[in-house]
Amino acid sequence: MTRHLEEPASEPRAPLYFTCPSCGATLVEQPGLLACPACLERFPVTGGIPNFVRGDPYWGEVSRERMGRYLDLAESMGWREALEDLARKDRNTWGRLLEKLSEDSVANWSWHLPLSRGDRALDLGAGLGTISVALARRGLEVVAVEQVVERASFLALRATQEGVSLRVVRADAFRPPLPSGAFDLVVLNGLLEWISFSAPSVPPRRAQVDFLRLCGTLLRPGGFLYLGIENRYALSHFLGKTPHGDPGLTTVLPRPLADLWSRAVGGGPYRTWIHSLGGYHRMLAEAGFLCETALDPRPGYNRQLFLLPLGDPVIEAYTLRYLRPPGRPGLAGKAVRAFRLALIALGLSSRLTGSFVILGRKG
Repeated sequence: MTRHLEEPASEPRAPLYFTCPSCGATLVEQPGLLACPACLERFPVTGGIPNFVRGDPYWGEVSRERMGRYLDLAESMGWREALEDLARKDRNTWGRLLEKLSEDSVANWSWHLPLSRGDRALDLGAGLGTISVALARRGLEVVAVEQVVERASFLALRATQEGVSLRVVRADAFRPPLPSGAFDLVVLNGLLEWISFSAPSVPPRRAQVDFLRLCGTLLRPGGFLYLGIENRYALSHFLGKTPHGDPGLTTVLPRPLADLWSRAVGGGPYRTWIHSLGGYHRMLAEAGFLCETALDPRPGYNRQLFLLPLGDPVIEAYTLRYLRPPGRPGLAGKAVRAFRLALIALGLSSRLTGSFVILGRKG
């Protein structure tokens, strides 16, 4: 029988513990740190956040300096009030960030899975934690893994201020300090395409499959994987746009040529590989997953106002007519609409969509 989030799990779960990323031994809690009794590694715990990250990497929506100032304001004013105050002065930057952090629809895919209250979810590369917070509100026990200290600090602060229960961990997603088989759900939202930078000596696709296999080890038998990611052959990519700041057309060119092109124009090696739907299916199968569902998120996987079945021409035509935002006026708009209707009629629309929501199950 399918269980829903309002129904508690039938059996109590064993408490979650941390493992040593170096040797795999169970860590022991000591004042202000976690200690490995086997290899004697020590991992500090600061502000309730265990830290397993070597160095101090940073990436984010704003500079580190601006993020630090915002965190000071958020602690004194409240995270939302601080963002609203900053957005009145800089709508383009802080206003967009406020909209992003308020977008609970990014977790709408979770209603397609038979999850129960108390089921355990692991959000890898959690970022600022919009998905983590949304899943915790729905009754899941959430562990959020993030490398950047400012992002992890914000997520812990937001959870405290909103009274949401979740655990934040600073760790490399490729070396999560967590036991095998401990989770019912692993969340990969906008992460898989970046994972090859954690294994720079490994070809990108192989690094991605290896990472998916790692996710499988963290799941219980029959556990679920969520993948939110761009489509390699999105229509916009043929027009020169790229989703990760790479040189134009790199996503659709053959991989060796894309790498040469990226290096030639100063972009460095091309490693943020994304794939077609068939490509994702094959990778999941290699990693031991069954693909349960694949959906077309509109307007995209970071804002899932609609989750549409792929390849249904009736629904695609309805979406084009009624659910799309206003397009170009006049003759240009009519031409674009006619072109999109032709793609639907030819069965190409779903192949050229912008991104996918893919739900897999550990086989």
